[in-house]
Amino acid sequence: MIAQRAVEIPRTPNDEIQLVGDCSDYIDLSGEPFPLTISGTTVGAGYDYGPYPGRPDCWIGDFTTDSGGSTDVTFKWTAPDSGVYSFYVLTDSYDAGIELYNFTCPTEPSYPEDFICGNDNWQDAQARVPNVALAAGQEILIVVDGNGFSEGDFYLFISTSDDYEPLVCPVNTVWGQPAPRYLQGYVLMTSDRNQSNYRVYDDLPASIGMVCGISFWGCNSNYSGGLWNRCDEDSMEFEVGIWTDGSNNHPGEMRDSFIIRPERTDTWAYITNQGNVFGTVYHYEAMFDDCIDLNGGWISVQGISQEYPTDCKFIWLGSVWPGDTCWTYGNGQWLYWNASASFCLLDSMSTPINDDNPGKPSVFFLNQNYPNPFNTQTTINYSLMEQAHLTLDIFDILGRKVTTLVDGIKPAGDYRTVWDASGQVSGLYFCRIKAAEYSETIKLLFEK
Repeated sequence: MIAQRAVEIPRTPNDEIQLVGDCSDYIDLSGEPFPLTISGTTVGAGYDYGPYPGRPDCWIGDFTTDSGGSTDVTFKWTAPDSGVYSFYVLTDSYDAGIELYNFTCPTEPSYPEDFICGNDNWQDAQARVPNVALAAGQEILIVVDGNGFSEGDFYLFISTSDDYEPLVCPVNTVWGQPAPRYLQGYVLMTSDRNQSNYRVYDDLPASIGMVCGISFWGCNSNYSGGLWNRCDEDSMEFEVGIWTDGSNNHPGEMRDSFIIRPERTDTWAYITNQGNVFGTVYHYEAMFDDCIDLNGGWISVQGISQEYPTDCKFIWLGSVWPGDTCWTYGNGQWLYWNASASFCLLDSMSTPINDDNPGKPSVFFLNQNYPNPFNTQTTINYSLMEQAHLTLDIFDILGRKVTTLVDGIKPAGDYRTVWDASGQVSGLYFCRIKAAEYSETIKLLFEK
């Protein structure tokens, strides 16, 4: 539970945003080395920014009427180069918040005209605003605050966002969804077969059909003495369980189970609210010995630690998907999550490649867009080696489809299409081409 220090201070009504600073109390970070890491505290600071009248369009994480409403400290920062940046606040124990404005001092920035984006993830001691496209020399105002009346010590990190390309399901996915690429989207759920009092279940649609493998994301961790720590041993075997529908929207009886030993690749390190790296987030993928026919019910994935008692628990990463249902059963009770665990169910198809150019699909070539970065419009060139049904889609940084540029059968040849991004927010986007069983993705940087 995130500790909050309650103080009785008059508050601005929640239908207004408070901008009362004199724009002279910011800390200038000019000349600081990049990537940047500094520490500070919001204890005793003023109430210059927030709360907000409603959830801003670009807000990341949960939003409440008290988001961004606590004491705040402000920083002026100048982008050293044109690029995409990530802003991250890690606190000692309180609800963290961070908001970005265009720097307008000595005039106080206005809302929403000068507001860039923000994140005050309720009951979370960390907050990140990733993938902010800035021009070289562009000045911004960084506001570090929290939810309600919470305050305390913090670390502020500024880095590039190259590490935050969205996770995607493999090309041979039948059904599923990946984990989001930023921490605030995660639901962390304990799941280890040797910790038999905990098991995580996610619901399946009514009809999927034949499934021959699974891809999922997770990490291994140890929780002891109120701290999360890195595991001494990682789960390399997993039990996949298939369950019937039970009563009260709970899983019923197990109808099938099998052990998998998936291939594992690193994704990124995970930092806890105590500031220590307790584990690495991995992507796991395995094909089953025999394909199975799935028609509704529930699925569970549990790590199998090598001995019991063990220091290690497998954490199955999930994402907030409104309307979905995920359950954890532990200590004799059911715990409900309005979420979906991260997994992609696979068919038996593999992804062929061009032997003359390993890793490059043989049916098409997708060139980098030009210009990139771009303002409003950019051109995308691609070539088909043979006739195929082709789709060309644009996704935002959260993996949401923004638009479909091409969807139809195309003969072999060279093609050009223009994406008009007017109406979209500045930031990093992804263009994905799919033809036959192949797919490829490029990054597009939109700067207004």
